[in-house]
Amino acid sequence: MWDVVPFADISPLDDPIEIEQSKLTIQGHKKHINVVRYSPNDKMIASCSQDKTVKLWNASDLKPITVLQAHRKNVWDVTFSSHSRMLATCSGDKSVKVWQIDDAKKPKCVATLEGHSEQVSRVLWINFGQQLLSVSLDGTLKVWNLMKQACVFTRKQHEGKVWCIDVNETQALRLLSGGDDSSLKMCYDATKEIEKKQNEE
Repeated sequence: MWDVVPFADISPLDDPIEIEQSKLTIQGHKKHINVVRYSPNDKMIASCSQDKTVKLWNASDLKPITVLQAHRKNVWDVTFSSHSRMLATCSGDKSVKVWQIDDAKKPKCVATLEGHSEQVSRVLWINFGQQLLSVSLDGTLKVWNLMKQACVFTRKQHEGKVWCIDVNETQALRLLSGGDDSSLKMCYDATKEIEKKQNEE
């Protein structure tokens, strides 16, 4: 953990500042750590690893809160919902899991979403936390309805593996993805446009 508070008052024209050492260092996992995330309220940190686990930490001092163990293989990604006390994880076991963390010390796996044919590399919350978006090494993108716990949309996004995604929901949902075919692809939610066109016909 690095203390970057002083950077708030730095002008872009100022000389760079060298950081000599980290504020806190701990041995967090037994194998490679793939992703770390802050919770929306900045009180917790989640980390996921090749050791098949997800861990929750106190954000102020990195003291461990609990360990989430449900995936059978490495965990590639973990992400907090901004709209509820939930987080999502995805794994080399080809699944996405959804966790209820009302009690952070006793998280509960409330859904397991399966449908990808290869490892699931990234997962994101979309549509105000009502859906999840996942991408996989099978080259596809999937949208999951959490209420139904079912895939509602699948798209072949890249010719090869898909490693990364991000979304912009400021107006219409826009998705950006990158794969090992060396391409960036942008697409957007055209549902309203299609519905409008159908109503005009």
